[in-house]
Order: sequence, then structure tokens, then C-alpha cells
Amino acid sequence: SGSFRPYVESLSGKRDPETYMRVFTLDPNNKIPIQFFSHGDPYKFKNFKLCSIITPQLDTWQFLRGLGLRPAVPFSEQTLANYIFSILSELGLNPTYDTYGNIVARYRNQSSDSTQPPIAFVAHMDHPGFEIVESNNSVAVAQALGGVPVSCLSAPARVLVLLPDGRRISAETRPIAEGVRSRTVQIPLPDNIPLTYPTPVVFDLQEFLLDGDLLRMRALDDLAGCATILSAIERLMHNKIKTDVF
Repeated sequence: SGSFRPYVESLSGKRDPETYMRVFTLDPNNKIPIQFFSHGDPYKFKNFKLCSIITPQLDTWQFLRGLGLRPAVPFSEQTLANYIFSILSELGLNPTYDTYGNIVARYRNQSSDSTQPPIAFVAHMDHPGFEIVESNNSVAVAQALGGVPVSCLSAPARVLVLLPDGRRISAETRPIAEGVRSRTVQIPLPDNIPLTYPTPVVFDLQEFLLDGDLLRMRALDDLAGCATILSAIERLMHNKIKTDVF
């Protein structure tokens, strides 16, 4: 004799590299019995928003991709900073630049507890790279900035030279004597490249690629922090959370 055992097929998911959303398909090989009065995950009904179209995770991927497409080495962060500034402005905040070029923005719900100190989120926009400080006969000399590993000073590395007109010139560094100590390399370039000094140079690595649940990116440190802050602020404003944050 048979028995009545209702079940549902489980879902397996992977992330769509174009939309960054998780796409789920039924797995007929994994059957989950239907149970009555069983325990589920805890939830808060008041936080369930039917009008919410974009999930916080999707926001973060979108922000992070936009940041990754705008490389920035130390002291050459204006393009990236302008992008973040525009997002904060579109959210309805009034961001400003301080004396050192940092972006400062504040979200404060007027009904928040004014007796509590505000919370400050902090992240840096730049990532390791080089800047060209001089050139002679189509060979540029570049100074390492930030945490450039020794292996990239003692061996060739693929890089992109970021020109003022927006072009990116593919090149390769060339180690020089005492380069590790002085943190400098040479970069052979095509003739007639219009350089200004300093000219930023970044590593020629993947700007943004979602490989399943693995993210490959040149500058996760600390663009991930920047994207997380933008996403958090967007969620706080969208849900009108009572808080005070910078």
C-alpha cells in the first residue's frame, strides 16, 4: 500500500551576470516534505515592503559595478568621487567635499533620537597603482602608490595608463635597478602619447565580474565599503528609518 507524502521540489539558484539577480530553478532530485505547524525563519512584518522593487543586494551590486568601472589611484580619485557625489545627490542628500577632497553626506530622520550620537560610515575610494612622474623617449617612469606588492616592482605587470581625455593605454611595467627600494618602474609607451604629470596608472585586472557567487574585481579594497555605504543609506532612506548617520 502506498502513503500520502506531499512534497515540494527545492530551488537551486545562481546569480545572473547581466542583472546581478539570483535566478532559481526547481531541482527535482531534492524533494522537501511538506510539514504543518513547523518552525520557519523569524521575520518582522512591519519591515515587509510590498512597494520595494530593488533588493538591497541588487543595489549593492549595481553600486559596486559603477565604482569598479571608474578606477582611481591615490590622489587621482576625482572621477570616482564625482560618481559617488552624484548618487548621494540623486538620493536627495546634500553631499559636500571637505578640504582634503573627502565626500561628506548626512542622512538624519527628523524623528530620530537627538540624544544619541550619530553613526559615521567611512571607506576610502583609492586603490594601489602608480603615477607617471616623468618620461623620456617614450619610456615613462612611474611611482608606486599604496600597497603595491613587491612582486609587481620586481617583475613585469600589465597596467592601464589613464589619460586625461578618458582613453586607457594598455602597457606593461618594466623593473629597473633599485626599483624595489625606490618603488619605481619604467613603462614603455607608444609615441605621441599626451601625458600630464602625474598620470595615474592602474593594474590591468578585471573591473567587475560576477562568476556565480564569486566576485572578481580589481579594487574591492575598499570600493566594497563604498558600495555598502551607498546601499545602506539608500535602504535607510527608502524605509524612512529613524536614525542619524554620516
